[in-house]
Amino acid sequence: MRRLAPYALAAAIALLPMSGAIHAAPEPPPKAVPSQWAPGVYHLGNLIPLEIDIPIPAASFYLEGDLTEGADWGGARIATIRQHPPETFPGVLRLDLTVQVFATGAVSLPPARVAVHLPASVLVYAVTPPPISIAPLLPPGRQPQPPPEPPLPVPLPFPWGWAALALLAAGLAFAGAFLWRRHLRRRPRRPEQKPSLRETDPERWIRQEMERLRAAAIPPDARFAQVSQLLREYLEARFSLPFLEWTTSEVRANWTRAEQLQGAAAEDLLSVLVFSDRVRFARYRPEEEEETQAWNRIHRLLAAVARPRPLEKAS
Repeated sequence: MRRLAPYALAAAIALLPMSGAIHAAPEPPPKAVPSQWAPGVYHLGNLIPLEIDIPIPAASFYLEGDLTEGADWGGARIATIRQHPPETFPGVLRLDLTVQVFATGAVSLPPARVAVHLPASVLVYAVTPPPISIAPLLPPGRQPQPPPEPPLPVPLPFPWGWAALALLAAGLAFAGAFLWRRHLRRRPRRPEQKPSLRETDPERWIRQEMERLRAAAIPPDARFAQVSQLLREYLEARFSLPFLEWTTSEVRANWTRAEQLQGAAAEDLLSVLVFSDRVRFARYRPEEEEETQAWNRIHRLLAAVARPRPLEKAS
């Protein structure tokens, strides 16, 4: 649904600076929203139009959820999504979908989740289309018939020629394996690769990478795209959680699973990720003071979650 809301993106940008201070909260139970298939007779794989009405109470919002182009929906697939935002608020945003169903008879799709994010709350809706009837491609009485039973097998003589060829092939394979193993033994060994600084000292590695990015002469969108990527790589290795797979909203919902990532450290992380998303995706050009604040938050975050290296024993 992130690709589904180009109109809502402009309104969502105004909310992003505030979202860093919002802690994760359980979502309310979903409310059903009306949806309706276009009337007609449909067969397997036909593009079936579906209309969904989403209530929108205010102009500042953005959408996310399960409905995305190309996604599977139970026994169906979403082909396209178009939206028609309301002209006045509160109003109703209409989603026009085309869905391909791959089963015949009466088909019921499972509920799909759609969330409307507002400045101070989240509205969760459940989209459950009414059952739809899919007609088979062939009419009754013209279904394919099973093939006739094969005739009784005729016994064949033992394939001595094929057996000889199999033995010859086995001998050649054995000889080839022996020669290849002999070649590998004579080949010089490659020098062992030393482990990288990222593997031996991840705390030092992430600090060096942050200092390198801060001093690099690159545009802010490229700089903070790398900042977001490197922070996620470090946190995934630090806490064994899929930070690289999570979106910023999913990080906000799951940060409590990471020990030491609490309180001010969590606020600093979410603020840096939201700021990086604004610079990367919304083409926001930050002021020098805003960049300085982002770097200060990064240093505080690393100081809070970094693990000190064990002291080396004296020789």
